[in-house]
Amino acid sequence: MPAVRKKTSATVSPPTETTEQNVAVKEMSAGQVATVAVDTQETTMVSTATENQKTEPTQKEPAISFPTADFSGSKKSGKGRVVATIVVILIALGAIVGGSFFYYTQKTQNANGGPTEEAGNTTPSPVEATPTPEETGNIDFSEYSAQVLNGSGIGGEAGKVEALLEKAGMEDIKTGNAKTYDFTDTEVQVAADSPTGLYEAVQKALVGYSVKKGVDLSEDSEFDMIITVGSKKSSTTEE
Repeated sequence: MPAVRKKTSATVSPPTETTEQNVAVKEMSAGQVATVAVDTQETTMVSTATENQKTEPTQKEPAISFPTADFSGSKKSGKGRVVATIVVILIALGAIVGGSFFYYTQKTQNANGGPTEEAGNTTPSPVEATPTPEETGNIDFSEYSAQVLNGSGIGGEAGKVEALLEKAGMEDIKTGNAKTYDFTDTEVQVAADSPTGLYEAVQKALVGYSVKKGVDLSEDSEFDMIITVGSKKSSTTEE
């Protein structure tokens, strides 16, 4: 008789924790594979770019040149400025010296009565009249008359003056006493129209006396001159 086979029922056990861990491992492995693939692709791109850079010829950057300062020109310009400054100072000093000299020259000319005549000036100078002998002091006392009065209060003074006038050449002389005897200087009076130099000639003749000029005589005076003797003597003595 044929053998009877017994039916066995298979039992399905629920998934265990080990199965879940295997799935997680598989999932993680897939992610890592993707990550590795991405990294590999990036590495390949970087390598390709690097090779391209190596194969391409390098372009040289243009050299940048900077202008250099020329110090020799600065030195030359500095020397030129120094020379110009010295020239200006010398010109200023020359102007000051020239102005001072001109001012001093003008001042000297004014002090001397005006500018002197320049050489080659052909302008004729005015002709002066030739003075007569009387005007130069060469008085001829014999042509004049005099009255001598003693105003000093000292006896004999009128006679002494008379003697001096006679020595000078005078002949017409009258002596007498003054109204007062308080005369200090010997006073000489001459007419207003007397020749130039008459008073100076009388003053020169009266050696040893202090002489001064008095008022002019009137036109109706009897004498050409009146001399009043004073008490004061001069330091000049008769030779």
